[in-house]
Amino acid sequence: MKNKICYFGAAICILLSLSSCQKEQINPDWKNENGEPTVLRGSQNPETAVCVHEKGVFFISSSTLCYYDYDSGDSYVLCSKPNCMHENNECVAYAGNNATGFALYGDHAFYFRPKEDSQAWELVRINIQEQYSEVLTEIGADGDEMGQWIVSGITDSYYYGGKVWLHMNLTYQSVEEDWWNSAGTQLAAIDLSTGEFYEVTEIYETNTSHWNMSYQSFNDTYVGYNVMAIQPEIMLPEEYAESKGVSPDALSEEEYWENVNQNRVEENLVLDSRIIDLNSMESFSVFQDRGEKCLGEGIYWTDDTHAYVAEWISDDASDGGNIISINLQNGNKEEVLRLENGGCLAWYMGELSLDRYNGEDILYLEYDGEDKCRIYKYSPAQQTSELLFEDEASVSFRIVGQTRERLVGKFGEDTQYAWIDKKEYEQGNLKAAKKFRLF
Repeated sequence: MKNKICYFGAAICILLSLSSCQKEQINPDWKNENGEPTVLRGSQNPETAVCVHEKGVFFISSSTLCYYDYDSGDSYVLCSKPNCMHENNECVAYAGNNATGFALYGDHAFYFRPKEDSQAWELVRINIQEQYSEVLTEIGADGDEMGQWIVSGITDSYYYGGKVWLHMNLTYQSVEEDWWNSAGTQLAAIDLSTGEFYEVTEIYETNTSHWNMSYQSFNDTYVGYNVMAIQPEIMLPEEYAESKGVSPDALSEEEYWENVNQNRVEENLVLDSRIIDLNSMESFSVFQDRGEKCLGEGIYWTDDTHAYVAEWISDDASDGGNIISINLQNGNKEEVLRLENGGCLAWYMGELSLDRYNGEDILYLEYDGEDKCRIYKYSPAQQTSELLFEDEASVSFRIVGQTRERLVGKFGEDTQYAWIDKKEYEQGNLKAAKKFRLF
């Protein structure tokens, strides 16, 4: 590892995609034939999570920011300072405990970290060439006082269109030394040039409704996201105290939660798929819950005229799903792909839904009723499916990201990551995958 650190100057040149270490802007977004850029997902905690980039993989190891290069097969600490131990903020690669959302975007690297002695989070921007870092902005800085929402954590982050798009967890303490701390969740965005903060959604309280939200799709015009919840009917502490004829200060924590657990009545899953118009930053609904058999929905992608929504259906016969095209101008819906017993790979792997395969197609599987499945590639433009290969029902290679030429993922429960050429993957030659270990 020490040798790799010593030669990180060469790694910087690789990162910048240069034949020599000249100053040129990094452009991490690759584009398909239609000119559509990819979305970079920031690496999250735990440390085994990665940010998949065109030329390598970015990750956090032992509180330091690191990079793995596909071509050389080497990993580097993102620091070129001689004899640096990467143990404090004097090192540009040191991120500290609980850092998250690391990605290379534009000509900088970015990550989030909790601010010392504060409830705020900092968005840190790193100039890789000049080897210095700065705090671009803070979020949650006004939440130190009682009676305000504070940012307790950042669940997901996506870099696209000059912004980082956040899914945040929040807490709210109503009165000083009160045992009741409301929990909440919210989607937001930060401009990576100015640090300006945008609220994408309202704050949804999660104590009374188990809200979950997630970004689904990105393009130059729209950003798609989901809002879903299981809504239990429970009373807030103030309401329960009033029903008992006592003041909130006299309410017992144990008594309150005993009442909650005894009287909780959960309703069905509620889900709304929504789209933000980036010109106005206003959102509108494109698809809502379709009934008890619909276990989940998500915006698979959007273009300038249509949203493509995936729904997961369960009945007595099988589990499957559909891809539905929704005209954003008139609301008309059309089923473009039906999966009788299977699903889109993204529903099982999580990451690839933000980028269609090669920016154009959909990877999906169908089970054979035994212990095998078949992997297909569907072309929405041609409305045709191509059988790629037969696989184990558990799905051998679990995809977490893609580049123009590669897929990055894991084999089953293996802790090591691997990458494979897309041509090899489409032929089912999974033995061609190259495993790599993070520090």
